[in-house]
Amino acid sequence: MSLIVLKLILPPLLILVASLAGRRWGDAIGGWLVGLPLTSGPVAAFLALQYGADFATAATNGSLVGTAAQACFSLGYALFARKGWVIALLVGTATYAVTGFLVQLLPLANWSFFLIALGTLTAAARLIPHHTAIRSVVPAHWWDLPARMLIATTIVLTLTGIATFVGAKTAGVLASFPVFGTILAIFAHRIRGAVMARRCCAAWSWLSTDSLRSSSFLVCC
Repeated sequence: MSLIVLKLILPPLLILVASLAGRRWGDAIGGWLVGLPLTSGPVAAFLALQYGADFATAATNGSLVGTAAQACFSLGYALFARKGWVIALLVGTATYAVTGFLVQLLPLANWSFFLIALGTLTAAARLIPHHTAIRSVVPAHWWDLPARMLIATTIVLTLTGIATFVGAKTAGVLASFPVFGTILAIFAHRIRGAVMARRCCAAWSWLSTDSLRSSSFLVCC
């Protein structure tokens, strides 16, 4: 199977499974699932196949930087959720950009970026105000799922295509932006309010923390 076919099949398939699971078991579960590296994971894998292990390793450093920035995004969104989803989104995005830019400048080893990402995720998950997650389902528009699948495919194709121009590390940072977590939070926010949006932010922060811990052996590779 050619690489381009894999790029067209794998990302939307991952998003489809995660989205359907979220619709079946609720937005809190959906928040946990979108904490998985549904775009940065495929991007790193395809970069390794296209440009080699060293290039993919540099992109992984960028993904760790992006993971730290993702934690700051979720915290910023949650803290400003009561101001409305537009303000919360702007604050979260600005926080992501600033954090990603500053952390990326640090001349650190891979394991150091890992510790920064783990620390920021843990802090964000603990600082986000939330209550016990409930299994509520936010009704989505008919175009929501196809749009998510299209966005995932577009991100993977774009980042793997421009990686040599923007650099591996920057590609990794861009790939880690919480696109699907943002979509889920905004839908929950608009329909169920700020409390549900904060639950989504907390859920994907905790899931990202658990995923990072479980894959810690990769830091030594």
